[in-house]
Order: sequence, then structure tokens, then C-alpha cells
Amino acid sequence: MSSGKGEILVVDDEPDALALLTSILTEEGYRVRPADSGSLALASVAISPPDLILLDMRMPGMDGLEACRQLKARKESCEIPVVFVSGSVDAEARVGALDLGAVDFVTKPFNRAELLARVRTHLELNHLRSQLEKQVTLRTAELRSTVEELQREIGHRMRTEQALRETEQRFRIMADTAPVMIVTSDADQRASFFNRAWLDFTGRAMEQDLGMGWTVGVHPDDLEICMNALSASFARRQGWNLKFRFLRADGEYRLLLCKGTPRFEPGGAFAGYVGSLVDITEMERNQEALEEYKQRLQDLTAGLLDAQENASRSLARELHDVFSQEVASLATQIFILQEESKADRELAEQLLLLGQRSVRLAHSLHRTSRELHPTILEDLGLKAALADECDAFEMRFRIRTQFTAQNVPAELSKGASMCLYRVAQESLRNIGKHAANSSEVRVLVSGSSEGVILRIEDNGEGFNLEDAHKKGGLGLISMEERVRLVNGSFSIYSEPGKGSTLEVVVPLGILTDSEPPRSSLAVG
Repeated sequence: MSSGKGEILVVDDEPDALALLTSILTEEGYRVRPADSGSLALASVAISPPDLILLDMRMPGMDGLEACRQLKARKESCEIPVVFVSGSVDAEARVGALDLGAVDFVTKPFNRAELLARVRTHLELNHLRSQLEKQVTLRTAELRSTVEELQREIGHRMRTEQALRETEQRFRIMADTAPVMIVTSDADQRASFFNRAWLDFTGRAMEQDLGMGWTVGVHPDDLEICMNALSASFARRQGWNLKFRFLRADGEYRLLLCKGTPRFEPGGAFAGYVGSLVDITEMERNQEALEEYKQRLQDLTAGLLDAQENASRSLARELHDVFSQEVASLATQIFILQEESKADRELAEQLLLLGQRSVRLAHSLHRTSRELHPTILEDLGLKAALADECDAFEMRFRIRTQFTAQNVPAELSKGASMCLYRVAQESLRNIGKHAANSSEVRVLVSGSSEGVILRIEDNGEGFNLEDAHKKGGLGLISMEERVRLVNGSFSIYSEPGKGSTLEVVVPLGILTDSEPPRSSLAVG
């Protein structure tokens, strides 16, 4: 994975969609490279492969399916995860995309939380897969090096009788000190030697396992498949890679990976095989734990997203609690695997990190579900709803609230109440993006003859208000528009290094759009 949170290639022929995706991902901290066609995407990947590709399925010229087909056909891009973004729900098209190697879909119009959740999941899974492949490559290289060295020693042993005796002695010493189990066989498929690692593993004497004696340790369900594979390899004089369960000295069946390499006499006659065996039980368990974790993460995330779409606040909270418990349980299981298999410590640590990030995802999704709940004010009332919103930010900064007895007169309309709630919500979210541990925020709500007054003060870094307003930053445009719709007044003051103050006044009674919006900006 590239430096930072990751680099994402976004491909869409629609400028608005491309700009929106780029904006969302950039705000989240990703490095984003936009492309408006399939051909441009292929050229971009050829220059510098990204960590993830978001690919529009329907594009003129080269569509997303053809672009995906070419990406998967190239060595430098075949392993990059591709997520299709499409407004189509055609099942046949989706099946075709999965057959080409796509890993997921995001349907237009997309949900921001769902998009970010899927992006995080696939970036983390791709990173873990890459780490696992590196470990397998390293193990394979070590085994190959050991086998090659043994083959060289065996070749020397066959030249003369004296060289045979000397080489055999050196071979036994080397094999007995090797970090893997070693076995040799003759041309008739009969075992002729086992090293010390094998004998320690099985708890048996070499005489018991020579010839075909070793087969008594193979799991009964694996014996026929194992012997058929060995016979076929001997007949073709080809190497083999086998996985089978074998009985360890303590009575437990362990999964072994066996790599066999044919050996030949100096004149070219087939002499048998030398094989190396490694106990991969813990590695397989870690892989299974990763796959199980991936599925449970996807299922729980999907449940939270469904709760958001159905605006079910209570269900979202329930799934949030279950999700956190599931991640805690998985973290415990992964910790146990980590302690049992020191060689896979890096993989276990990566899984634990993913679990911690998943907990943060659960909190984020829970918060989003509250934002999407359309009846929150009817359920709680303005005062309780604002208090609930303030509680959500207590982990980010110190927050103090003050409500006077006349803070919500009966004449205040539903629209005005919703306006105050959304403005407070947007303001607290903007403060939270840049809040430090020492930050303090005051939220004050009071009544007056003009209506209800919302005032939010913070002691943060402040900002250049004119620049922020010109760029539409900090949600100023959306907040002013909400206030305009209820014919209220909106003002904000900020000065770099001296914090910010926002004040909104909404009138009482039934509102119309007859009066122009009242808005002011004070710049320090």
C-alpha cells in the first residue's frame, strides 16, 4: 500500500460524479487520481499502479467491463482490487463483472458512509493479502534454498563410493540441523531417510518409518489422495506440492506442506526424491480466521448500512453494540493465534489493527444512522435532541451546554426546530474535524421576543472567514440556506488564533419565504 491512507484511481465519464467521488475520498485523507475514460485509466495504471480502483461500469468507448478485463490481464495491475460504481442493478452485468475479477459494487446514487466503508475494507484486505503473500514467498524461498543445497550434496555423494560415504555423513548432519523436516526416497517410492526434525515430530524411530512405514501417520481421510498424487509424480518424474494431515507425537493431526524434488544420477538415471515438510497448521488457521473475520465484518457493516437506509435508529444502536462485541471477540481469538504461532505475529497484528479500525467504523456508522433519522426531533424534542448531539462529541473535545427555561417556545415551527438542530450538528462536526484535546465548546440556547437563539462558541484555531465563505467551506452555504428557508438570521465571527462564534436566530410562528434572508459575516 502506498504512503498515507492509500492511493485510489477513480474512473467515471460523468464530470459531476467524478468530482463528487474525488472530493469525498480526498476529504477522508486518500490520495485520489481521477480519470474520465477507460483508456486513460489503463494508461494511468501502467505509469503507477494505485491501491484501489473505483470504476464506472457504463462509459462510452471503452466501458468499465472492458477496462476491468484489460486490467486483470496485465501483470502490473491484475492484483489491484476493482470496485464497480454503477447506477445499474442488472444481475447479469454484476455476475459478468465478478467473473472478470471485480471485488465489489457501489450503486449510484451512493451512500457516503457505505462508499467509505467499502473502500476501507478492501484496502485493508488487499494489504493483508499482500503481507500474507510476502510471508509465503519468503517461506518458499527458504525451502527452495534448503532443497537446492541438499540436491547439491546428494549429487556429490553419487560420484564415487568414498564420496558417497563422506557426502552421506555431511548430508545427515545438515538435514538434522535444518529448520524443516527432510525425507528422501528411492526410485521405487520407498522412504530411505528421515532427518531429526521428522523423528522429533512423529516421536518414532527411523526404522519404523523407512520404506512405507511412514504412511501409518497419514490421516485416514487423506491417505488415498496423498498416495495417488505421489504415484503420479513418481511416474512423471516431476516435483510435487502436497498438503495432508499427519499424526504428531502428542496425538494431534497437523497439516503439513510437502515439497518434493526429483533427483537423478550423474548419468541421468532417476534416483528418487528429496522432500521437505513444514507444519502449516497455524498459518492455515490464521488464513481461515482472516476469511471468517472478513465475512462477519461485511455482514455486520451491511446490517448497519441497512439500518441507516431504513432510518431505524434503535436497530442501528443494537447492531453497533453487537458489532463492537463481535470485533472484541475476534480480537481475542486473533491474540490467542498470535501467541500460539510466533511466526505469524505480523499477520495477527495486522488483523488486530483492522479490528480496531472496524470499531471506529461502527461508531461512525452509528452516528450516521442518527443523522439520517427523520423523526429525531419528534422523538426527543429540540432540547433533548441537541443534548444528544452534544453527547456524541464529548470524546472529541470538552463541551458545555446551557439551555434557559424559555429556550423552545410553543410557537416555534417544526422547520425552525429542524434548522437549529441541523446547524448545530454541522457546526459541531466542523469543529470536531480540527479539535484538539484541549478544545472547549459552549452551546447556548435561549429564547427572546424575536424567537429562539442558538449560539456556539469554541476556543479553537479560528480561520479566515472570507476565504472559507468564498470556497463554500465549513458547510457555510448549506447552513445559511437552512436558516434562509425559515426566514432566520445567521452570523459567524472567526479570527485566526482566537476561535469562532456562530449565532442563529429563528422566528416564532408559521414562516413564509416573503422576507429576504438575513445573513452577516464578521471577519477578524
